[in-house]
Amino acid sequence: MKSIMKSKYNILLMIFLVVLTLTSIYCIHSITKIKYKIYSAEQKDTYNYSTHNKTPEKVKDIIYNCANKEGLKDNMECFTSEIKNFFIYNKTDDNIELNFTQLIERGGDCRNWAQFYKSLSIAKGYNVDLIRLKINSTNSHIFAVASNEEGYCIADQKSLFCFIYK
Repeated sequence: MKSIMKSKYNILLMIFLVVLTLTSIYCIHSITKIKYKIYSAEQKDTYNYSTHNKTPEKVKDIIYNCANKEGLKDNMECFTSEIKNFFIYNKTDDNIELNFTQLIERGGDCRNWAQFYKSLSIAKGYNVDLIRLKINSTNSHIFAVASNEEGYCIADQKSLFCFIYK
């Protein structure tokens, strides 16, 4: 029995390490390659709203759009699909808390998007943890992990990795 539990633990540990490695590579690549889009209040008139034609007006709209989904993976895939319609990466001071309107209008960084995934996941009744990875002495990365008895999903900005137990 102990050897079975140990092998399951080792498999889960290996999966986590692979996901962690892929996420770290993605983050390092993103940090070195992304040109941040910053939309201030003064620039609002020049912001191209036509690219966000599916932007929900309220968080409840996303919950409603995903209401017919069954299971952790389907719900998290729906959330990610909805977020991709208005996702903007915008490096944000961690002392600034964004509401939903600010997030869709100006965008946010990994912390803001992880917190948003957390709020959506809690609304669906999932357990959620935010995981912070230290990249170096000044940078870190954060993502959300939603789980239930079916498995768990790692929601990281526009990416989603789900591991279902069955």
